[in-house]
Amino acid sequence: MKSGGHISAWVYGAENNEWITRYVDPVRTGFTSQISQPILYQLSKLPTLSVFLTTKLIYRPLNAVAKPVANKLFYNEYLNHLGTFGWREQHNIVFDHLVAPTAFYIAKDDFAGWWNEIAAEDVKITWHNENSWCGFGKIV
Repeated sequence: MKSGGHISAWVYGAENNEWITRYVDPVRTGFTSQISQPILYQLSKLPTLSVFLTTKLIYRPLNAVAKPVANKLFYNEYLNHLGTFGWREQHNIVFDHLVAPTAFYIAKDDFAGWWNEIAAEDVKITWHNENSWCGFGKIV
C-alpha cells in the first residue's frame, strides 16, 4: 500500500508454511477452489470448527499460563494469534485458504529482492507470527 512515499507489504512466507504447500495446496488446487463458493463456504465450517476449538481451548489458554510449553506447539505464534479472533473471522480465514485458485508463499530473500528492485529506502522486513513477512519502506 502506498501512502505519501511510504509503502508497506505483507506476504505469506515460504518459511514455516511447508505444511500448507504440501498438504493444503493440493486439496485447494485439486478440489476446493473448483467447487461452488457457497457450498465451499458451508463446507469450510468443518475445518474451522477444529481450528476454532483448538485455538480457544488449547493455544490461547496455554500461551496465557505456560508460554514455554506453548512455544513447543505446532504453529504456535499464528494459532495463538488466530485465537484472538471470533468465529466469523476464523471462518473467513479458513475459507480464504481453500477458495483461492492460486496462492504464493514467498521466501524472505525473494521478498527483500522486491524492495531492492524498486530502490526502496529505510526498508524493514519483519517476521509476523512466524509464517509471514511484513515489509515497510520509503520510495524516494
